[in-house]
Amino acid sequence: MEPVQQLTGSEPGESWAALNTKWERRAQLAAEWLRGERVVADIGCGLMTLEGFLPKSSTYVPMDVVRRDARTILVDLNEEKIPVVACDAAVLLGVLEYVDDLESIFAQLRLFPKTLFSYNHISFNDFLWIAGLRPKLVTWRNRHTKSSLRRLLRSSGLQIIRERLIRVGEKLYEVRPALG
Repeated sequence: MEPVQQLTGSEPGESWAALNTKWERRAQLAAEWLRGERVVADIGCGLMTLEGFLPKSSTYVPMDVVRRDARTILVDLNEEKIPVVACDAAVLLGVLEYVDDLESIFAQLRLFPKTLFSYNHISFNDFLWIAGLRPKLVTWRNRHTKSSLRRLLRSSGLQIIRERLIRVGEKLYEVRPALG
């Protein structure tokens, strides 16, 4: 496995140098929650790892800041709105930490019937980095605790349906538009 490189995230596509196979577990866990979904939009699809874990009967709609294959819908989430496509579920894995305006993204996710996303919360590793005991490998544009992320989701009109630990500090969430 390649080492993860320092990311700055300042230019579209620059952060993608760190993509490698270490994210397969996250994609596999998300795919377990997507069984039975006919059309899945993978927003910020990266290496399109999720597609390999979906049933062959699912239609996969990749979206990213750079073209991954001929099917890719181009979108820069820091500059443009998420393209609305007819789908059963939208997925954002390893994406939200690089978005400037989470409130805007969450408001847009209300247009999808179901959304799965991963999020790296402020964790023990952050304190190790601050103390100089761990190198900083990535530069995220936002960091939320679990409680501040929950408040942001609620204020954006989304409700958490379920959540699952991926690894220390990172969780997988399923959210849907709040009723009423």
